[in-house]
Amino acid sequence: MEDFTELNDPLMPALCSLSQDCSDPRLGLLRASLQAAAAAASAKPPPDDDVIPDEFAEAHDGLNVESFGLLDLMPQQVADVQEAWSSFQQGFETVDACGEAIFDAILDSAPTLSTLFQMPRGVVAMRLQEGIHQVIMALEEPEDVKVLVDILSFKHLELEVTEIRVGLVRDAILELISHELTGNLTTLARDGFMQVLNYIGGAMIYIKSTYSMRLKVLSSSWQEANRDRGKEKKEREARKEKEKEKMMAEADMDEEEEGQEEHLKRLKKRHRRQEQNVPKTFYDMFCFNAAVMDLLADWMYEVLDSFDAIVANAGNTYRLQEECDILTLRIAKVPGEVALGDFKAVMLSSLRSLCPKEWSSVHEVSWCWLWENVERLLQEQMGKSGSFEKLLGRWLDSLDNETRDVLSLSVYSNFFVAVPAGRCG
Repeated sequence: MEDFTELNDPLMPALCSLSQDCSDPRLGLLRASLQAAAAAASAKPPPDDDVIPDEFAEAHDGLNVESFGLLDLMPQQVADVQEAWSSFQQGFETVDACGEAIFDAILDSAPTLSTLFQMPRGVVAMRLQEGIHQVIMALEEPEDVKVLVDILSFKHLELEVTEIRVGLVRDAILELISHELTGNLTTLARDGFMQVLNYIGGAMIYIKSTYSMRLKVLSSSWQEANRDRGKEKKEREARKEKEKEKMMAEADMDEEEEGQEEHLKRLKKRHRRQEQNVPKTFYDMFCFNAAVMDLLADWMYEVLDSFDAIVANAGNTYRLQEECDILTLRIAKVPGEVALGDFKAVMLSSLRSLCPKEWSSVHEVSWCWLWENVERLLQEQMGKSGSFEKLLGRWLDSLDNETRDVLSLSVYSNFFVAVPAGRCG
């Protein structure tokens, strides 16, 4: 009699009591099936390294647009993703070709997404490949991944990123990778790519919604800090005119009759009045605080001249990039050491003084966030202007006179199209 104790079922005792030599073949088939089931139930499945533990699957399931935490993958999954990405890139002749394949796959899957990409195809393809590559290569350090994705999200603030669009881009990239690797993509690697792309897309949506509040804080506090800019200018001109009149009047007075003591009193009174003229604009307050803190440097004036445009375009990453690139060139012409951290310290001190009633931790975070991004953009180009100048000079020298004339005219034509008011200048 066969042992069916592994199958905990009331029917088993009855079946076991049947005779072994039962003539009904159907009963024999039933007994054989039950025996196979008992053997399968008692057998333990072999370990599968390609299975994702529940705690990891649950932690990274779907698109998270409610928070921006860390992307913590299993070590084996990180290795599989990086190996698969390396194999995927090696399937193309160049890195640029890899980026173009990703870009084409996205547009083939969803042609409507072409409206999101305003830059030339080659530039977009390069940035797609480079962005994904940097994140994947940093997967072993979740903190570094978060910083990279934060920077990526900042660069895409002006784009309308939605969950549907993230899904379209993610699926297009996954399909391309699966196709190129022709069945060599493990379950762990595929799930890892899914998590990485979901993480990037979810972060972009979350950061855009969160940073929109920061942009509002920047705009309102900047207006408050410069509320009296026009008024201050008029008052400054009026004070200068008044001082000039007083000096002329004093020059005509007979100082011998007035007496030396009275003259000194009037001078002291004038100095006290000047000291009471507290700065009322960001520019003046910054210069005042920088002088008091002994941090005022020539390069800071270049930043101050561009700071209004920087704040106004904090949410337009392409324009902000241009402003910072131009500012880098201007700073490069100023002699002396540049300590960008000093500007941040004076900036915060000045804003606190100009916005004492509304200043809060939200303002502190918002302005620190803006300057950290500006500082990063500046540092990316600092020290490179000399080599850029040489390369540009060699390129211009290689052009003939006719080409130079065409280039000059096209620059002015494009400028007047972009800024019609420039014709008035």
